[in-house]
Amino acid sequence: MEESLSNPVASAKSPTNEVGPSSYTVGRARGTSEELNLRQVLFILRHRLWLILAIAGGVSFAVLLWTLQQRQVFQGNFQLLVGDPIVQQDPTKQLVLDQLGVKEVDYDTQIAVLKSSSILEPIIKEMSLQYPEISYENLAGGNNPYLAINQLKDTKILQVSFLDGTGSV
Repeated sequence: MEESLSNPVASAKSPTNEVGPSSYTVGRARGTSEELNLRQVLFILRHRLWLILAIAGGVSFAVLLWTLQQRQVFQGNFQLLVGDPIVQQDPTKQLVLDQLGVKEVDYDTQIAVLKSSSILEPIIKEMSLQYPEISYENLAGGNNPYLAINQLKDTKILQVSFLDGTGSV
């Protein structure tokens, strides 16, 4: 044990790590916290500034190109409540309606009326001022119409949706 005390190598302080113009000390220096020299951080950032700016600029340029390549999609929808939202079953009223042959709302008929040309033509006429290529056939007819009207499952609500993925309308 005495030999280790007299040995200069064993009793020497641990060296500090040199990086850049100044050094930092890891371990117990001035209490129990680790010290990191602010000059060293600024030195590293200053020497890596071009690399940081090049990476940030490259990523920004890639995101810009990706954004410009995206196809525009225009979409809108709304819901219509068709019929009485709360049905109160009055037995006498229901009996009279049954005898008269009056049924609840026929949703297929409602959808057909909303998609009819008599309803859509005034709308198309007004829209054609801004969008001259719009017609009844490409709005509601054909295999892939822009306008869809559907009944939400087990409700009295019709959902009207418009979707144009071409960016033309």
